[in-house]
Amino acid sequence: MGAWGLGAFENDDAMDWAIAFQHAPSEQAVRDALQAVIGVEDYIERDPGSHALAAAEVVAATNGRPCRDIPPLLRDWAVPNGKIATSELVALALAAVERVTVAESSEVAELWADSPEAAAWAVRMDDLRQRLR
Repeated sequence: MGAWGLGAFENDDAMDWAIAFQHAPSEQAVRDALQAVIGVEDYIERDPGSHALAAAEVVAATNGRPCRDIPPLLRDWAVPNGKIATSELVALALAAVERVTVAESSEVAELWADSPEAAAWAVRMDDLRQRLR
């Protein structure tokens, strides 16, 4: 694993998604990342879990509540695209966050559960939930 930090965009997996999103930004790209973890009964691997958290951060940013480490290009896309932050998309983002934060079924959550910074990550996830609401 490469870079890995508490912020949603402080890890390589999320930044890979962010770079791909910057090349073809759309509401559908956000939805696809969120839906990749919703309704999945299998264990969620690190990549789609990190992608879903990054997409949830984009939803929060379109709702006027970006995280402090959101890449400027994502923030610049989110500001004029606030209309995509419908109650349905926000609910989808919240559901994705809930799904990715369950250690028994998500590699991202499992990795954080085994980390000395588990409590700090949980605080970050609570902050994301609050910013989505």
